[in-house]
Amino acid sequence: MPSGDDLGRRVHSFFDEYLTTQRNVSHHTLLSYRDTIKLFLSFASRRKSRPVVALGLDDLTADLVLEFLGHLEEERGNGIPTRNARLAALHVFFRHVAAHDPLRLDQCQRIVSIPAKRAAAKVVEYLEREELEAILGRIDRSPREGRRDYAMLTFTYQTGARVQEVLAVRACDLQLELPAKVRLWGKGRMERILPCRGG
Repeated sequence: MPSGDDLGRRVHSFFDEYLTTQRNVSHHTLLSYRDTIKLFLSFASRRKSRPVVALGLDDLTADLVLEFLGHLEEERGNGIPTRNARLAALHVFFRHVAAHDPLRLDQCQRIVSIPAKRAAAKVVEYLEREELEAILGRIDRSPREGRRDYAMLTFTYQTGARVQEVLAVRACDLQLELPAKVRLWGKGRMERILPCRGG
């Protein structure tokens, strides 16, 4: 039976050394990688009929990764973007494995060469000003929650910020004196400063 020691050490170094110390990825990115590895190892455990702790790196083949990707779409009902995000996380993990264990280079190259699946590009929809005004006009601004909702929707529309960016705004990110502006923190800790105007 394969030993999980090599796999356990590599998973630990991937999260503790590579992602956290070397790459300094955001907390959300770390959670996304964690979820992918957890799903993949659980899938491998079922396919190999042994507990996760008994899995070794030898068990994690390109064929198993392809089966896992099929499982995500067919059994879990994940769309192509989610499937591709999981694959991208596995690519990063197996690049890490290859860098630390050259004897596994061929195994890792086979996995890293699995391509992302193409998906039809979605048209980005937006609200016309009249549509937004109709939505905002239905918000009762007399209670505190109504004023909050109105402010958040107006702010989101004016800045084009993602929901997560809006939720992450702190008081110190706002400059209310003219010219009013806001600092937004996006994916991968990308920072941008946008003008704000009265609404």
